[in-house]
Amino acid sequence: MSHGVRKLSMIMVLTLILVVWLVGCGKADPADEAGDDAGSSAWSPLPGPEGDQPVGSGGQEADKGEGSGQEEAAEQAEETEREPTDHPAAFNPQLVSAGDRIAGLEVKDIRTGEKPYEYVIVELDGQLQVTGTYTQVNDTWIFRPDASERELLPHVEGQRVRHYIEDEMVPRITNLHFRGMQQYGVEPANIRVGRATVVLENYKVQYVPDSNWNNVDLVQRDNVSYLDLGDEVIEFGLRYVDDIAKLVRIIGDQRYHELEPGVLKSAGADARPGSIGVWEGLDISLDLLAAWDGENGADTNYGYLIGNHVNQLQMEEITLPGIGEALLFIVERDKWDDAINFYNGYEYEYWIVVLREVPDVRLEGDEYRYAFCLIGYSDELILGAEEWMKQLAAHWRVPPEDFYM
Repeated sequence: MSHGVRKLSMIMVLTLILVVWLVGCGKADPADEAGDDAGSSAWSPLPGPEGDQPVGSGGQEADKGEGSGQEEAAEQAEETEREPTDHPAAFNPQLVSAGDRIAGLEVKDIRTGEKPYEYVIVELDGQLQVTGTYTQVNDTWIFRPDASERELLPHVEGQRVRHYIEDEMVPRITNLHFRGMQQYGVEPANIRVGRATVVLENYKVQYVPDSNWNNVDLVQRDNVSYLDLGDEVIEFGLRYVDDIAKLVRIIGDQRYHELEPGVLKSAGADARPGSIGVWEGLDISLDLLAAWDGENGADTNYGYLIGNHVNQLQMEEITLPGIGEALLFIVERDKWDDAINFYNGYEYEYWIVVLREVPDVRLEGDEYRYAFCLIGYSDELILGAEEWMKQLAAHWRVPPEDFYM
């Protein structure tokens, strides 16, 4: 073959190779098309609890890091988009998040911690109506919902508290404190009790089970006690940390442990502290005390009830119309003299005491009954003064026996 022919053949071969290459580059293989769509992400469902996971062309392990990141993002998105959960009144704090509802109230915020004390704080939005009993001291109500009612109030399930004396865990009873009762049309009183239905809002669960007034240091602000949790301070109750709520209005109010209006004469400027008026020359006061159980099976320790520096002159059981069983005491007590800063002489007291059982007191681990006391005072022993006290008791509204049941 001539040189020219060989040269032409070589050119034709090169041209043919070029054409084949160009055609091959411009043609898409079906397998490659699938690779562009599916193979680039390489998603392939895996059986089992892991669900759909990415598997790359190099195997499952090849894209494990990418899959974990996607799973985490999906979990975060799911948590962000989590539907609010409805919880019962007795709730588990570990299952509650902001936006959930507890007993129909929306959770605005929930905070938990373990230092300096274990605590659960839950702020709630919405209103609720509650019926219970209260003890009024000056301008403050200490409100205790009825047993059936407090089961419907938001509370940590199985709530308990460390007893302030025995240092053992006992059931926690919900109490609420309402201050400034005059703004709700309630006149101040040294002591009063009653039953009321109230409307509340901004309910706040404050659960600190290990704290009581005997084992914590409290902060005083404007005559209110607070407990320091480190990041915040919360209001403290009488013996334990109590829940708080804003009182909206009072629907009903039945008052007890008070005398009929106008029965007493006004107390003079020299009246004894705590006197609410005068009856037959006796300064009169009302008090609510704890009648502690006696030792060795004794019904009541009357020494604790009456107090110290006394000589008990008379005690008898009596029955009062409209009230029932009561106790009458005549007491001679050492009289304190401010001029010499010591006891000087005696004063005389005439007590009528009505005892009422309070199941919640026993439930909390205490052993006493409520003692509703109507007391008259004189500087001299007056024969027959106890009869005056019985007459005054006819104008005394005492809670019925089943009041706290």
